[in-house]
Amino acid sequence: MTTDRIATEIGLATRQVLIYSPWLKNKNVADAVRVAVAERGIRVYILSPQESIWDKASYFGSLALAGARLYTGTIDKGLISNPFLVIDNNRAIIGRQIGLSPNVYDPMLTRLSTNPAEVKRLVTWYAAALNKTNPIDMSAVVARMILDQRK
Repeated sequence: MTTDRIATEIGLATRQVLIYSPWLKNKNVADAVRVAVAERGIRVYILSPQESIWDKASYFGSLALAGARLYTGTIDKGLISNPFLVIDNNRAIIGRQIGLSPNVYDPMLTRLSTNPAEVKRLVTWYAAALNKTNPIDMSAVVARMILDQRK
């Protein structure tokens, strides 16, 4: 699945997008998320491990400033082995292509699932993981961006 296709699927969201990924370095995907949250009013929740949330190459900070809700902490992956996003609780995109930079492409890395049982498993895992994390305060995002620009 290409990042253009991932962006198109995000653009079809009508209510919410749940994202679990240790990184988000792809501009197409990040732009689709930004448009969804800032221009279309879609609720976007991003869950990422603590160690990668401040990666300078990632778009997490700018998406938080656009209105996405960003959560981090120690995440027990359990049976979850790949990044994923769930759109409107009825379809999921599963695989590493979600967050990879545009110069890395392997269409076999990522797939779309409309299987209700699989989507439900991902949503259930996401809700449980979210309960064990902390929201990132917007002042921390702004402070980090200011400090990064001084370097």
